This record gives sequence, structure tokens and C-alpha cells, in this order.
Amino acid sequence: MCGARVSVFPIDQMRRAGSTAGGEWAGPCPRCGGQDRFRAWPDHPRGKGGRFYCRGCGWTGDGIQYLRDACGASYAEACQAVGGPTAAGRGWMRSHPRPAASSLLSKLPQPTPPPTPPSLWKEAAAAFVAQVAGPSDYSRARGLEDATVQALRLGWNPRDRFVDRLAWGLPPGKRLWLPAGLVIPTMPTVEQGEVVALKIRRLAANGPKYVAIPGGSTAPMVLARAPQDSPAKPIIIVEGELDAILLAQAARDLVTVLALRSVSNKPDATTTALLHAAPAILCALDFDRAGQTAWPWWHATFHARYHPPATGKDVGDMVAAGVDVREWVGWGLEG
Repeated sequence: MCGARVSVFPIDQMRRAGSTAGGEWAGPCPRCGGQDRFRAWPDHPRGKGGRFYCRGCGWTGDGIQYLRDACGASYAEACQAVGGPTAAGRGWMRSHPRPAASSLLSKLPQPTPPPTPPSLWKEAAAAFVAQVAGPSDYSRARGLEDATVQALRLGWNPRDRFVDRLAWGLPPGKRLWLPAGLVIPTMPTVEQGEVVALKIRRLAANGPKYVAIPGGSTAPMVLARAPQDSPAKPIIIVEGELDAILLAQAARDLVTVLALRSVSNKPDATTTALLHAAPAILCALDFDRAGQTAWPWWHATFHARYHPPATGKDVGDMVAAGVDVREWVGWGLEG
């Protein structure tokens, strides 16, 4: 975790690589994930809180910059964490102890329970899912087994529907659009069947590929194995629900799968507790600029390990390319 020791850098996960500038440490880059490309000098005399540099992506700066980029801290918070804006190097901090990293992180936005969809929304969503549930040519083409579709109650909506918003417990306005496409419900437990979120993957060329139905929960989707099993499993984080479902289909007995829904989304209070209990966390966000930008926060906050797709942008691309997803998960757990 960021600043878990006197250094703001995760030196407990790095190796000592030299003695220059008070000591050089090497390890994977929190931003690009490059193995052994990241260098940190916690005692560097010309940096507030030390200095760092990645030979892979060129990310560089002092301890303040690291805390701002990797932990999401403000300038004032980062300065306080390294011992004040005029403090240079760890020698100063030995006589003027800085706040613990947990103190810094506690000042960042704290996870809260997401709004629960109204009962009317959940009832309408469950009825809609029941109407369309079942395998389709598209679900099979995406690599989803019929048993997976049936267990998670995915379905196919053959045509655009426009329904009364009031019937879904939503404020008055334009009729609610339920587009044609693959219907992806989120249920906290499959046994209860309560739908708390809905997303539809459209095939139409115009407009968005994915439509989240208003009123549903924005908390991450969590796919875990049967409740009677131990919850303390490794967690793998992906961006989209379909990627999460494909992962769970291949390796639900090995990992809990968490779909953020959006790369900028952060865990709610329940998911945060699950993450803190996990023995290991793999971060497999989409391999694009947005995913690369988001990844350092997960490393700094939960000590997640970078585990990019073996090919393509995401898990769906791996499945389409014939990659053994279960084997890929195993590689990450061994790393």
C-alpha cells in the first residue's frame, strides 16, 4: 500500500538495486505494469519524499507526485504525508514523523453503500428478465455456455421497447428505453433472483454499444462461488460485465470476479470489505489508455497486481482468439 512504511513507495514489494542517492529500489511500475522497470530513491536529496522513474513508460517525479498520481491525493495531502512542502528526503522525516499512509488515504473519498433501486424498479426488472431469459445465437457467439446464461439469467430482447417510467418507480419523463440486444442482469444472489441492475449489449451500428437501464445499482458486479465456500479467495477485477461472466464461467472456483461496469467506477463499502479480505487481487482492466490510467489507483489502494489480457483489449478478445482463460487466470495467481 502507498506509504505503508516511512517511504511513500512500496519498497516492501521491491528489491534493493543500488546505493545511489541514498538507496535505489526496483520493482514493477504501478502505472504501466512493466516488470522491474520502476526505480525509486526514497532518500533522494533532491526530492520531497524521494524520487522515482519508470524506464518503461517514462513516469517520473518526487514523492509528492507519486502520491498524487498513484493514490489520488491532493497536493496538500501529499505534502503533509511526506512531512511538509519544504521537506526533502527521508532524513528530515525521521525527526519530523509524517502521517501514516492510512491517515492520508482516510482523507480521500470513503466508500459508501450505493443507492438501492426502488422495489417497483426491481419488480419490473425481474419481470422483464423473466420474459427474455435464455440462450441466444449472440450469447453463444460470445463464448457464453447455455448453462452460464441460464444460471445468471441472461437473455435476448428481440426489439426496442419503450415503457412507462412510473411502472419502474422512476420519475416522470420520456418513456424508458429497453433496447434490443443481450440483456445482462445483476443479482446479488442467484438463488434470490432479485435484479438490482440491468445492462443491454446492443448490436445496432448507431448509438452506444451498452445501455445501462436508469434506476439500477451502480455498485460493481461481484461473481463469487457458492456461499458455503470460503469467501477469502483471490479477486480479479475487470471493466465489463460480459468479461466478468466469461471469467466466472472459466474460473469461478479459483477466483471471485469483480466487474466495475465503468473504468472510472470505484468500489462501494461492501466491495471494499471484500477486497480487503482477499489474499490477492489481480487487476485486468481493458488494455487501453483509460485502463492504463486507472490501474495505479488499484495498486496503491489495494496492492493489486497488474494482469493484462494475454491478447487483445479484454477477456472477450481473449475468448474470441481461443486463449484458455482459466490458464491465464492461473498464470496471474502464480505471479
